[in-house]
Amino acid sequence: MFLWNEKKDFGHGTGHGVGHFLNVHEAPPGINQKGDLLKENQIFSIEPGFYKENDYGIRIEDLVVVKKDENFFKLENLTMAPLQLKMMDLNILNDDEVNFINEFNKKVRFVLQNKLKKGHGYDYMMRNTEEIKLKK
Repeated sequence: MFLWNEKKDFGHGTGHGVGHFLNVHEAPPGINQKGDLLKENQIFSIEPGFYKENDYGIRIEDLVVVKKDENFFKLENLTMAPLQLKMMDLNILNDDEVNFINEFNKKVRFVLQNKLKKGHGYDYMMRNTEEIKLKK
């Protein structure tokens, strides 16, 4: 949604099923032009990307699971890795983007802080899940 808000898109499927025994792009499910139906408890990737020709590209991949939510489905993110703050230009983020990052990283910190041993990985997680302050 954040790319579309900026009138940008990408020329590949948004995600794909996740296999086992080295079958990385397992079908179904996925979010793509084929329109495969999603079913409860399916796991698949969501990987939007943006590529500025001859300049740079970025692609973020998360694994999600389909969960029932009353009369519809919702997606629950399974990827518990913080978004690396030093790779972002925080000055160009709008309030919705900052809130999204803060909520996601708050969940990552909650899930991981008592599971990681003190050390480099723990320090990395703590640094990258610090709350971003909204611009006034």
